[in-house]
Amino acid sequence: ETEVRQLKDHQQTREELLNRVHALKTELQDWRYKMDNQVKNYKGELASLKETLSSEVQALRKELEETSDRLKRSIVSTSSVSTGHSPGLHRLPPP
Repeated sequence: ETEVRQLKDHQQTREELLNRVHALKTELQDWRYKMDNQVKNYKGELASLKETLSSEVQALRKELEETSDRLKRSIVSTSSVSTGHSPGLHRLPPP
């Protein structure tokens, strides 16, 4: 009878361990699913941020180019005015 009792105890312990393993597997699958979703969300956010950053950089480059062009025209215009060679500027004859 002791052997039967031990056998039942072992069987019960085995069932408890199998249940625990099954619960841990399920918990791991849930955790993986959550992590996969987080990774997808982060990738989406990063792609969006990258797109926004690229757009902002492009806008800043355009603005810099326009500012540079205006500055160059201003320098040329200022230089022409000071030397009297500006297009459209008529020099008066000396008195």
